[in-house]
Amino acid sequence: MAKTSYLISLARELGAAVEGKPENVLGALPRLAGILAAETDAQVVIETVAALGQAWDEQAAQLILDNVRLDHPNAGVRVAVAQSLPNGLEEDSPMRDAVIEALITLSRDESSDVRNWACFGLGQVEAASPEAKDALAAMLTDPHDDTRCEALLALAKTGDSRAGTALQQRLVSDPDVLFRLELLAAAELADPNLHPLLLRLSQEWAGDDDEFTPALAFATSRCRPEAKAQATKVEGELVVRVNTLLAAQSVTATTVGDYPRTALTFHSVENLTSLIVFDAIWSDEDPWAYPLEQMAQSYVFSYANETEEH
Repeated sequence: MAKTSYLISLARELGAAVEGKPENVLGALPRLAGILAAETDAQVVIETVAALGQAWDEQAAQLILDNVRLDHPNAGVRVAVAQSLPNGLEEDSPMRDAVIEALITLSRDESSDVRNWACFGLGQVEAASPEAKDALAAMLTDPHDDTRCEALLALAKTGDSRAGTALQQRLVSDPDVLFRLELLAAAELADPNLHPLLLRLSQEWAGDDDEFTPALAFATSRCRPEAKAQATKVEGELVVRVNTLLAAQSVTATTVGDYPRTALTFHSVENLTSLIVFDAIWSDEDPWAYPLEQMAQSYVFSYANETEEH
């Protein structure tokens, strides 16, 4: 028991040492890996996996997958794995496919907590493979509301029509019992078919002032039939402004994709095939309230930092 308590304390200390402190990760990971390789106590494994998640490093995901079974008999361990695997996973990470595959497996877990965190994780890493989307779609009828809503939001981020269909059914059949995540999913979809349903809900909830109020207003605005045209106009203005700021450099900006998943790209005028793609323009923005100058400056600053790192 004394050894178990010591290892739990050590794992927590190492987790605190790496959280927000990447300079400590290199030294801590081997020690955490050593604990996982030698210990079977469920609470020790939980604390160690949680500490690896705090490292926010893709090597931690590799250590977890190498040392912890996805079908571990303890549900708490499986929850810790689902929580920790996505942390620090970059889009171009060689671990990406393995982590997504593991989260898909965990999304089918018998524990609702595990399924919930697995669906959240798939959304966190923006998994959009056919297998990931099918796994999320399968969770749209999950009896656990949190799991169902996390699956809906993650699927909506991919633009999959099954998310829109499920959301329409919810807005028609039971609009009085909606969850905030469902409104966030509507905003992600920006589907004009949802607009009349959201507008009716806005009228029914008129006068309310709670956490649902801004989420509903945001979703309703993004789903307006005119939203795509407005977004296209803003995108054009954004590209012009960004290119003005980049005028002294041999770089040009343009867009790829369509609202609500349009992204800004940068490339050298000498090498049109070498692109740097930034986050979607509309990830958290309303086409009618887009802070154009602020975002243009931010994109140029981020591009400068990205090129310096490479």
